[in-house]
Amino acid sequence: MKPYLVYILLIAACGYTACKKSDTTAPVVVPPVDTIVIYMSANINSTAWNSSSAYGNTITVSANGNSQSNMTIVGKTKVNGIGSEFSILLTNYTGVGTYTIAPPQITATFYNGNQRHYATTGQVNITKDSATYMMGNFSFIADTTHVTNGAFTVRY
Repeated sequence: MKPYLVYILLIAACGYTACKKSDTTAPVVVPPVDTIVIYMSANINSTAWNSSSAYGNTITVSANGNSQSNMTIVGKTKVNGIGSEFSILLTNYTGVGTYTIAPPQITATFYNGNQRHYATTGQVNITKDSATYMMGNFSFIADTTHVTNGAFTVRY
């Protein structure tokens, strides 16, 4: 009878340890700190301009089995109670690269209060495009307004 008792105790001990819960816990995963600074800046006729907010927006349109993405990049601010804004439109946006101003497909506009300065020549360079943000620079001429050293980082 003793050998049976030893086997029963051995099986019970194995069953107990197999059902015992683990004391280890899963490690806590901390997401990386977001260090992307969102901004838009430029020189307008040699005067520095900096946005108080900036963003990008992409819209994909489809027709007849074809699709294209259109990207809008905007920076806004207020100076002495007067709003000003840069608005850049890249029709048929394809990613990193240089986009030459060619209205109405590729446009850049500077609004200052109720005045609109519509670019006739210039370019927009997209230098980085990740899944959530893009970076680039721009320059253009709009009537007597010369925009130089434009730069941006925006989420979209």
